[in-house]
Amino acid sequence: MGRHATADDEDYEDDPDEPDESDIEDGRDEDDEAGGATDECPYCGADVYEFAEKCPSCGQYLSKEDAPPRSGHPRWVVITAIVLLVPMLYAILKWWL
Repeated sequence: MGRHATADDEDYEDDPDEPDESDIEDGRDEDDEAGGATDECPYCGADVYEFAEKCPSCGQYLSKEDAPPRSGHPRWVVITAIVLLVPMLYAILKWWL
């Protein structure tokens, strides 16, 4: 019967799939070495690439310029509707009561 190699054996070879000291990170990101500057997301605090439109963590747009246009009504439409509805409601209530 053969015996299994142990760490104490002189002829012990590293498993190519196992990480060794050269594979361990030294605290630097590969993106930082490649020049990929990052900023902090104002909503969740995650690291985001400097030129990204949205945060990959929370999905929020990082600036108003990048966000799609509002789909709601313009403010003047809402104000005009309120100004017209208030006198109409007053007239209806005065007629009814």
